[in-house]
Amino acid sequence: MAVINMKICSNCKLSFSVQEFTPRKDRPIGQFYSRCKKCSALKSLEWYHRNLDTVRPKLRARAKLRPIDKEQRNKTSVIHKERHPEQGQANRAVRSALRNGSLGKWPCVVCGDPKTHGHHGSYAPDMWLAVQWLCKKHHGEVHHKSMRGE
Repeated sequence: MAVINMKICSNCKLSFSVQEFTPRKDRPIGQFYSRCKKCSALKSLEWYHRNLDTVRPKLRARAKLRPIDKEQRNKTSVIHKERHPEQGQANRAVRSALRNGSLGKWPCVVCGDPKTHGHHGSYAPDMWLAVQWLCKKHHGEVHHKSMRGE
């Protein structure tokens, strides 16, 4: 008969099999962290968002150390363009309107930074020139929020 070891999470106070806890590498075999894997992941995510100013430069530095596979990046870019032709059309429409003067480039609507990107809320043909001007930081935040479903 198999014995199932159970452990109580110090965070959520629920009882789980020890397989739901991460083994400690700094202790003898058979010892586990006090939080279950789900609570540990949530705690790590909270810490990450609280410390973005510290984390981002480290991630950028690490990314610079990785070799860039230009061929793979080009393949990915081609696939994206094939799957989303409306995005390219909208971007070309904005560039054309900026060139001919029918559309002006404005500072970031959030912080006022003059270096801005045009953000499309919609890629519908009648909305191609309806862009929100955002700096790189705020443009990225808008996209991260939309990916998280906020």
